[in-house]
Amino acid sequence: MDKNKSKDIYDIFMQGAFVNKSTVQGDRLVPNPLFDELANEFNRDQYSALYQAIGYELIQMGNCFFINRMGEAGQPGDVAMKIMALFDLLHRAMTFMSCRYTQITEFSLGIDWVTLQQYNQNEEFQKILQAVGLKDSFTREIAKVLFARQLAIKNHRDRLVLTDAGIALSTHFLKEVTSQL
Repeated sequence: MDKNKSKDIYDIFMQGAFVNKSTVQGDRLVPNPLFDELANEFNRDQYSALYQAIGYELIQMGNCFFINRMGEAGQPGDVAMKIMALFDLLHRAMTFMSCRYTQITEFSLGIDWVTLQQYNQNEEFQKILQAVGLKDSFTREIAKVLFARQLAIKNHRDRLVLTDAGIALSTHFLKEVTSQL
């Protein structure tokens, strides 16, 4: 277990963010050494034990890691509801723009930020945001919630793209919703 990487990972987790397999370097994605640190079989056992000792569970979902407080599985909390609402609104905006899902999952593509800002005035979007306790505009909430938690980023072309964690969670939420239909 690398002491410096361990500290960086802890800081990320305590901010409620995710550790993604890839990270941005200029105009491309590169392997994230923090993900590699957690993904190492020997290290993962040590990290799992460390976080368990302080009341957390280390979880890998797809190409990302995050922590949950032990015993908090089941119903989504406030933050999860906000994330789900923002993903739902992103998917609605993509439908209105006739975009495919790959538009937000491919680093070289993304959705134009200026185009997304047009939805800041959408009444339906504002009602949904307010229903889950989000008070700012659609794009401000994306920045405050999704960017801050490393679920989405702006690529080198100023376009929104989901990170590995954003893809994993978005896919997970979509599966949950469709299984309930």
